[in-house]
Amino acid sequence: MPSDKKVNSPLRRTAAEIKNYRRFKRIIPAAIGLLAAFLAIVYVIALIFDDLGSFTISVSSPSDAKYSLSLDVSDTIGDPTSKLNFRTSAKIQNISRWDLPKDLNDNGGVEYGELMYIKYTFFLKNNGEECSYKFKLNILKQTKGVEEAVRVRVYYTPDYYNPETGDYNYGNDYLDYAKPQYGKGGLPERDPDEDQDDDPDEPDLYEQRRLIMNNFESDATVMTKWCNRFAAGGIAKFTVVLWLEGSDPQCHESYIAAGDGCEFKLAMSVEAYAPRDDS
Repeated sequence: MPSDKKVNSPLRRTAAEIKNYRRFKRIIPAAIGLLAAFLAIVYVIALIFDDLGSFTISVSSPSDAKYSLSLDVSDTIGDPTSKLNFRTSAKIQNISRWDLPKDLNDNGGVEYGELMYIKYTFFLKNNGEECSYKFKLNILKQTKGVEEAVRVRVYYTPDYYNPETGDYNYGNDYLDYAKPQYGKGGLPERDPDEDQDDDPDEPDLYEQRRLIMNNFESDATVMTKWCNRFAAGGIAKFTVVLWLEGSDPQCHESYIAAGDGCEFKLAMSVEAYAPRDDS
């Protein structure tokens, strides 16, 4: 007996359905393009925010072009440049100065010490005539009072390479800098001695162990220093170290301890001039 079930007819689209389908085909690629553009914008913004943690060093010769300085992260100066930009953006934990390794000044480039500190090592070469130079370590950005607990250590070896003798100076001389004690009228910070919280009995010992910080030069500058005579072909070495000193009472303020949004950004400028008298 023949079935009463009707056989389906071939699919037919109305004019309206065809129009909607074509519109849909045009909209989808456009939407994908907008999404891709949005992702690209987000990526670029992320890169810009990452740069907030950068440390820039630049050299110039404002007085005379015959004084020529160059920078590199290696003492071979194989890739000389007038500007170095260490692009870093790291969250570091507060530590004691005694947790810092002894070899901070050994290797070039940028280094993160297990999220406890950040250090930058670079070299400056005189490619021109004998000159003097001034270098200045500037504070470009500081937020939420983090500068109250920041410590900056500067290793500086002006005679790292002597072109006359061919000798290298692998010294480790450094100075530590900090903002003056909070609410103490400009008194310098005094970090505790190793394994003790109080000042030692002998103030001279405290000074010898470099536990008294050098005050930041100003709210915008860590320090400024001159090298009066820099021989042609000579190389100077710099290492800058940053950490949060856990013994500083200000380090335990909630906004610093949380680490959310606290930023501290540095830049160094080096300017070459005519040689100066050593006096």
